[in-house]
Amino acid sequence: MPVLIFLGLLLLGFFLMKIGNGISKPIVVLGIFSVILGITALFFTLSMEGKIRDRGTFVVSKETVEYELVSLQADTEISGSGTRSYVEISEKTVFHFYYKTTKNGKNGFSPKTITSSDVFIDETYEGAPLIREIFTTYDYRYTKFEKWWLQDYITGLDPYTKVSYEIYVPAGSIVESYKFTK
Repeated sequence: MPVLIFLGLLLLGFFLMKIGNGISKPIVVLGIFSVILGITALFFTLSMEGKIRDRGTFVVSKETVEYELVSLQADTEISGSGTRSYVEISEKTVFHFYYKTTKNGKNGFSPKTITSSDVFIDETYEGAPLIREIFTTYDYRYTKFEKWWLQDYITGLDPYTKVSYEIYVPAGSIVESYKFTK
């Protein structure tokens, strides 16, 4: 809707200014007013997106998948890319694990690797070791007018899903190490 209004007012304004030039001064003024209204509609739309973003999000859905752990190992994944004059190297923590599963009616194990900056490890858990993979979907709050006005034109405010992990292991599973420097 805002794009149609913006373009419509601009075209109408330029058309009125062109046909009114030399014929009627009020038509030229009306054309200038139409162009100003079109530009105002554009700025109104852009500021509306910022206000919606500032309001924050709300949780639309939360889905949890549990994996019964057999083994777990933390590791570091190093990746990089570059050109002749630029190199970028990144490092992140990954967790490799095997979990119990069933395939074709038979019990077995499957491997999986997770990469996330949102991992919580609980070493005080009393049950069988497990990993919870939590998918939380967030969306922005819109008023009825904002939904009507924006419709599908602004894609920066689409719903998004965040994945987090909770790892539950028995006490004593985590080996702590300390490095001393001089």
